[in-house]
Amino acid sequence: MGLLWCMVSLCFYGILQSDASERCDDWGLDTMRQIQVFEDEPARIKCPLFEHFLKYNYSTAHSAGLTLIWYWTRQDRDLEEPINFRLPENRISKEKDVLWFRPTLLNDTGNYTCMLRNTTYCSKVAFPLEVVQKDNCFRSPMKLPVHRIYLEYGVQKISCPNVDGFFPSSVKPTITWYKECHKVENFINVVSEDMNLSFLIAMVSNNGNYTCVVSYPENGRTFHLTRTLTVKVVGSPHDASSPQFQSPNDRVTYEKEPGEELLIPCKVYFTFLKDSRNEVWWTIDGKKPEDTNIDVTVNESISLSQIEDETRTQILSIKKVTAEDLKRSYVCHARNAKGKVDRSAKVKQKVITPKYTVELACGFGATVLLVVILIVVYHVYWLEMVLFYRAHFGTDETILDGKEYDIYVSYARNAEEEEFVLLTLRGVLENEFGYKLCIFDRDSLPGGIVTDETLSFIQKSRRLLVVLSPNYVLQGTQALLELKAGLENMASRGNINVILVQYKAVKETKVKELKRAKTVLTVIKWKGEKSKYPQGRFWKQLQVAMPVKKSSRWSRSGEQDTVEAVFDFIQRSRRMIVVLSPDYVTEKSISMLEFKLGVMCQNSIATKLIVVEYRPLEHPHPGILQLKESVSFVSWKGEKSKHSGSKFWKALRLALPLRSLSASSGWNESCSSQSDISLDHVQRRRSRLKEPPELQSSGRASGASPAPGMMSKHRGKPSAACRCCVTYCEGESHLRSKSRAEIHTQPQWETHLCKPVPQESETQWIQNGTRLEPPAPQISALALHHFTDLSNNNDFYIL
Repeated sequence: MGLLWCMVSLCFYGILQSDASERCDDWGLDTMRQIQVFEDEPARIKCPLFEHFLKYNYSTAHSAGLTLIWYWTRQDRDLEEPINFRLPENRISKEKDVLWFRPTLLNDTGNYTCMLRNTTYCSKVAFPLEVVQKDNCFRSPMKLPVHRIYLEYGVQKISCPNVDGFFPSSVKPTITWYKECHKVENFINVVSEDMNLSFLIAMVSNNGNYTCVVSYPENGRTFHLTRTLTVKVVGSPHDASSPQFQSPNDRVTYEKEPGEELLIPCKVYFTFLKDSRNEVWWTIDGKKPEDTNIDVTVNESISLSQIEDETRTQILSIKKVTAEDLKRSYVCHARNAKGKVDRSAKVKQKVITPKYTVELACGFGATVLLVVILIVVYHVYWLEMVLFYRAHFGTDETILDGKEYDIYVSYARNAEEEEFVLLTLRGVLENEFGYKLCIFDRDSLPGGIVTDETLSFIQKSRRLLVVLSPNYVLQGTQALLELKAGLENMASRGNINVILVQYKAVKETKVKELKRAKTVLTVIKWKGEKSKYPQGRFWKQLQVAMPVKKSSRWSRSGEQDTVEAVFDFIQRSRRMIVVLSPDYVTEKSISMLEFKLGVMCQNSIATKLIVVEYRPLEHPHPGILQLKESVSFVSWKGEKSKHSGSKFWKALRLALPLRSLSASSGWNESCSSQSDISLDHVQRRRSRLKEPPELQSSGRASGASPAPGMMSKHRGKPSAACRCCVTYCEGESHLRSKSRAEIHTQPQWETHLCKPVPQESETQWIQNGTRLEPPAPQISALALHHFTDLSNNNDFYIL
């Protein structure tokens, strides 16, 4: 029957609890009030409702008709059940708002709930209870309270905690104190006094866990209460002060280069102050780091000493600092209950200290590199350097040396080399570089002895330029004479230097003079198209071998002499042929100078213009358009115009001057600035014209004086102004040399450097290099009259 009643009561209580829980103010599980007690020791637990949740105490609630009910939930279970207060020896009991355990067991661990209720009101709260075991040294997982005492502060006491209410004041308990596992007896500065433990002079060695064991009798049984607390010796309040900075300080300067990581530590020491809040923070230009646009991070660490003095370290970090960041103000601040302090960090841009080893290494490396560069530059540009030195610092070799010519040119006549000498070599050396050339076939007078004139010209020249080629050895009779004379002059007197220009490769030769010259002298090689431009290496090598000659005289009078020379040739020509092409109308070309002078001569003297349209102009030129109304235009049609019987040649012959039957029908005399203008030569001829007649007569070749009447009649006119003739040849011409003996079936026009040769009563023209000895030194009047009987000495002037 008793067991049945218990089951019915449990069901009844469960129903009440379920009904009440539906209307209760449940405060939940108060984990902050977790209670830990040792096994086999009494425990006294008050209901938390009256301490923290309700405004009235248990007596008021009980007088108001409220009942306090206890129940619990076992560990690892969810079912709530009422507490059994009918255990043997009344082990669990309640007294007003207190729940007693005399003593506790391990299975008492769980969540306990106290509920205050009546028929209209209900309120409850739960709290955890943990029963723990202890070993012989009182070690357990229980959380221990900490009691701090001041270092060397005088007598300080601690009391055994949480023993009030377990026994009445009339009971005298027995109290024993322990430090760790040792009973407190005969300690130097620690004395036990019942519930208190006195520290006479607290030392750091007094730190540790202290346990008091309280034993008291109750109802014939003896209960033991074990209370353990941690004693911590801390700094004395007499030593407390405001924060103290260890860094930054005035002795340390943070020097960084832009792009490096900037780390500034702020290390502050705080003495122990009870209930004091220690703070450390950074400011950048008066702002907190998070309020700036700088990519900065702050890391903090805290370390405690044995007496709980605190050291806080905050490291301000900027990954890639800029020059602007190094100019900012970085201040660390610290504060506690004693005051607030701050300290600025010295930050500046790092000045790189000179490292002489690096400088020496760099200097040595730079010197070696400079020497290598100079060697390479000299190896590549040595010609330019020599020419620059000669042009600015060299001594003019032409002053007071008694020489008339700069260069005497020796070459194979009637060959391809002749065109190279007369067009390319002569044009660049005279017109571009301003040298005075002596070309025998151009500068010698008719009727002279070849050997004597050759030796005379070589003696009057500063250099002998030999154009080497296979033809030079095979057919260069006069050329070999020139080479031998030049080498002997250089070897014996030393007043002439020989320059070898290899136009084409020459194989082994039996000419000992040429062998000796090639062995001793440097050969300058012509490389075809690569050597075409005056700025090329060939011309620079040739300039170095030439005599040093200042260009000031040439530059001052060159342009004026060019105009005079062109005007002189146009004035002495009957026709001026303008070969029209897009390149002709370039304003900087000599062609435009000739064109403008030709238009002027057409309007003032008897020189007529003939325009040959070789290629059409890309853009119309106003000067050319004006000429179409009054000047003959002949168009070149390419392949159609190559035949001598084409319309082009017929129209051109109609425009050319009509020649008398007494003159040769196979040629017309022509003049071109590209082959006939030599400014020094023009000046020389001009100086000859200014000489008295007696000096002119004496200066001619032996046996070459004309009749007195003829001289007085035509004084002031040169005997042969242009020696360039355009010869029209059909078939195999009798003017062609043996070295160029291939037969042409089609007639063609060729340009040769020609001179008149007296033969009986008429003048014959022969090519350069083929000299016919005149039968008599006297030149016939008819031959001279052929050059001087007209106001214009040339049939046409070619542009």
